[in-house]
Amino acid sequence: MKAKNKSDLLDITEKNLFVSESGYAYDINQIAEFISGDWAFGDYQNPCEVVGVFRDYKNKEPLSQSPHESLALNLFSEQDIRSLLTHKIISDAFEHSPIYDGLQNYADGVSETTLDLIGKVVLASQILGNSLVSADQNKLTAELHEPLAEFRRHLDKLNKSEIKPLIFLTSIGGPISSYSEVQGRKCNFVEDVNNLLNGGCSAGFHLHVANLYLALKSYKLYQNALKAAPAHDEAVDDPSLEKKEPSSLLEVSIWKTRKKDMEKTEEQDVHHIDSSFEPPK
Repeated sequence: MKAKNKSDLLDITEKNLFVSESGYAYDINQIAEFISGDWAFGDYQNPCEVVGVFRDYKNKEPLSQSPHESLALNLFSEQDIRSLLTHKIISDAFEHSPIYDGLQNYADGVSETTLDLIGKVVLASQILGNSLVSADQNKLTAELHEPLAEFRRHLDKLNKSEIKPLIFLTSIGGPISSYSEVQGRKCNFVEDVNNLLNGGCSAGFHLHVANLYLALKSYKLYQNALKAAPAHDEAVDDPSLEKKEPSSLLEVSIWKTRKKDMEKTEEQDVHHIDSSFEPPK
């Protein structure tokens, strides 16, 4: 079996072996523990990382050529997740994770275009992981302004119904409430983007925006994997188990299931504040 981390193969039984498309060998049980947060993965977890993501955690290869990337951001591929979900221990770990229910309710409201732009912000924000570089305001402005401004311009074109999921997801009580807690960013993601564009404090932003992106992307990949799975697939670790049916919410508008949430915030406008966070001349 070809694997980039060949030494790990010695500790993994053939039955539990999984090799990701990126080439890293895993024990299926350990992947389930990482997703569910049932074990401390000190060598692999990012600071402040939320539980419940399909992160290819042994893969620390950089996603870009930027020298500032400090977090491990690689997720398992859709094909990886499709294979992983044939193991009941994996599907249970993900579907019982603390963020799963909230993602079911809100993630469908976030488009792939929006998610891709958040991904650009995540990569640019990794400069904040370098304390020396992040102390240089001119450097910060040059690195962060354009992806943040591009995302804000994108928000300005969206309907309220497309912005509200990002607010709900990162507000207190939402699935990624750590974003807006005191030890987090003290506000939801949409407010945070406006604050940063107006010169607000950016300390820790790269950690929390990464949580938002990885959680959303994991759920999107999970949805795609479910839809692409053959109808006759069965759990490989228990042939007697019936195949888990995709959630009925996959084909239902989130606004039909969360009408009260929408009404609650109907009067709350998303403020469009003129940016004073301009790049250096």
